[in-house]
Amino acid sequence: MKINFKSISIAYFILLVLEIWLSENQIKLGIYLTKPLLMPFLMFLGMRHQLKNKILYLALFFSFLGDVFLMFDKEIFFLLGLGSFLLAQLSFIKLFGLHKKLKIIPSLLFATYSVSYISILKPALPNGMLIPVVLYCISLTLMGISALNRNILSKGYFAVLIGAILFIISDSIIAYTKFLNPIAFSSFWVMSTYGIAQWLIVKGWLDYELDQELKSTKMMIF
Repeated sequence: MKINFKSISIAYFILLVLEIWLSENQIKLGIYLTKPLLMPFLMFLGMRHQLKNKILYLALFFSFLGDVFLMFDKEIFFLLGLGSFLLAQLSFIKLFGLHKKLKIIPSLLFATYSVSYISILKPALPNGMLIPVVLYCISLTLMGISALNRNILSKGYFAVLIGAILFIISDSIIAYTKFLNPIAFSSFWVMSTYGIAQWLIVKGWLDYELDQELKSTKMMIF
């Protein structure tokens, strides 16, 4: 039986829904079994569809490490998770590219949101957490800006951009819940936005690579 994009994606979202249900019901053993499988599912999706850019695999691997570390409650694991996702964001920035011609106003919106959010979090941050959180916010913001400033006509552009925005929303909810006030159904909001974000980025990039390959083939023919 051929394992196609649709079937792997359905399995991924079933796993994601199960993980969210387990998280909301605080079933630790189930979380330990399901959450670490999310990013390997997306890596498998990429491999089955001959994803060529290895940097995306690197971003997913660091995200996998972040997922694992953030399953545990101790402060050291939060810092390790933050560091892992920092490396994931740097990988995404490298993947999306740095652009000389910026979409100025939308890019400023990303930056303004980041600065505003840090100013809200700052009074609530424990000693020693300000610098790690600021560094991560900067990397997350640059990831969003680099996704925004890709060629808007490229295949998969909006999937990647929406994925980047959802990633930012997910991490914002994590920070708000950890340092300010818990919110109702936080696991649902965090994991649904995060899970969809990662899938959209992979989907958008696969579409982009396929389109580039088709264009290259046409140029060779003509």
